Amino acid sequence: MANERHAEILREGADAWNGWRSLSSEVPDLSGEDFSEMDLSELDLSDADLSASYLRGTSFSSANLERANLSDVDLWDGSLLQANLVSANFKGASLWYTNLDRADLTRAILEGANLTNARLVSAVLKDAVLTGAKLIGSNLQHANLRSADLTSAIFGDTILGNTDLTAVRNLELSIHEAPSVIDHQTINKSWPVPIAFLRGCGLPENLIEYLPYLLGRGAPFYSCFISYAHGDNEFAQRLYSDLRELGIRCWFAPEDLLAGDRIRAQIDVSIRTHDKVLVILSKSSISSEWLKSEIETALARESLERRSLLFPIRLDDSALHSKDATIRGLVNARHIGDFTRWSDDQQYKKALSSLVRGLTISFATETGKDRRPDEK
Repeated sequence: MANERHAEILREGADAWNGWRSLSSEVPDLSGEDFSEMDLSELDLSDADLSASYLRGTSFSSANLERANLSDVDLWDGSLLQANLVSANFKGASLWYTNLDRADLTRAILEGANLTNARLVSAVLKDAVLTGAKLIGSNLQHANLRSADLTSAIFGDTILGNTDLTAVRNLELSIHEAPSVIDHQTINKSWPVPIAFLRGCGLPENLIEYLPYLLGRGAPFYSCFISYAHGDNEFAQRLYSDLRELGIRCWFAPEDLLAGDRIRAQIDVSIRTHDKVLVILSKSSISSEWLKSEIETALARESLERRSLLFPIRLDDSALHSKDATIRGLVNARHIGDFTRWSDDQQYKKALSSLVRGLTISFATETGKDRRPDEK
């Protein structure tokens, strides 16, 4: 196990240890030792063997652990002795190429730690704090990150194979410097995975859109076209993002209108190829000739297909008092979803839930509960 002299020097404190490291070419062997609750901040522990050590609650703040070994050890009976790093503090530590395979890092603090090219295969990182941690090139295969906090964690060429990202906090706020490797096992066991994170990993949009259906987790309707006026862009963007997070494919002009597309023709095609049309009614939109044209296109398709297509929602009362024939006809004939208090998060979520329920019932009625929209 550990070199007793090395362990003794470490226990003498930072000055003794760093002084010895600056003069010695020996590779520190600290394996299997109990350094729990010790303050090892700012120590040079590069290349050190700390495998199977008991390091619960130990502070490695700003320490140099590059190429160190903090993994487990094979015992004579074939079992493994894990490195215990529960609640250890690695804030700002350098962990380049560090081996943390199968280490128990439950509730560990890795805020701002540099884990570039680190090995974390089968490591346990439940409830760990990885805010601002650099995970470029890190190998997280089979790792468990349940409920970990990854706010502003930096990804790129990161390996996420059969990794558990269930209930990870702020995964959508992570930063992607390059695409990463993420497999179907990771996505399936961690579903729902934020769309922003999947995009950052480099998954193509078409695959992201179909993932809920491929995984058998999709909403029971296929796609929606969002009709709105420019003045309601902020709300439309929020609605678009939230519906996509729920696995609902949407067409939204700022996101989906390709450069050079003939705008009117492309919108007409989109209305004809999506299952539902969400019309956002407001003071800005009811005077828009484009929006009225979109409503008429959708109504014509409703008549032809003999099914419900239009789902109007309102942001204010303007549509209720409109004298325009198209708007008045829509208001008189349809239930209008109420998003007038959409700036209030609780009221917005309530209205969104009602809208999604209405879409679900509508599609189930038209196609049967057990059929997806793309099934004949």
